[in-house]
Amino acid sequence: MINKLKKEYKFMECGKKIPKTKNELELNIRKCKKRKNIDCNYFLKKKIKTNMKERKIKGWSKKQAIAISYSQIKRFYPICTFKRNDLPKKIVRIKVEKGSLHGYSLKLKLSERRKILNTLVNIYGLNNIVKKLNVLYVFNKNRYPNNAMKFRRDMQYIQKIYN
Repeated sequence: MINKLKKEYKFMECGKKIPKTKNELELNIRKCKKRKNIDCNYFLKKKIKTNMKERKIKGWSKKQAIAISYSQIKRFYPICTFKRNDLPKKIVRIKVEKGSLHGYSLKLKLSERRKILNTLVNIYGLNNIVKKLNVLYVFNKNRYPNNAMKFRRDMQYIQKIYN
């Protein structure tokens, strides 16, 4: 218990000298919380980590686990306020290179394209294929609208079948 308190105290800005006794440590932590000198992001990251481990057991989605982490931190440390900018952001990068959808081509007939897409979904997963088709649609929608509509139709077909 003392080690846990010491760890918490280190990440508070007022916790430069760690007291030796448990009572002094608890007293200093209370004072520090009142002074608004808390590194909220440290506690938030720690809470998110523990909730992500527990989420499978409790049946939470990732978004629920993160939202619960924020509410728990706000309850324990009411001083902490989070803005939209503080929320962890995940950058999504989708690589679409020539031949990344192996065997798929707009030159093929509709039935052949769909067979190939079905096999690709089994190999790479639904989300990856849908994202790649969406990227191809977005890149082609202004310059080659006919090709873009084919990509879009194929994407909608995959979503319809697997959802």
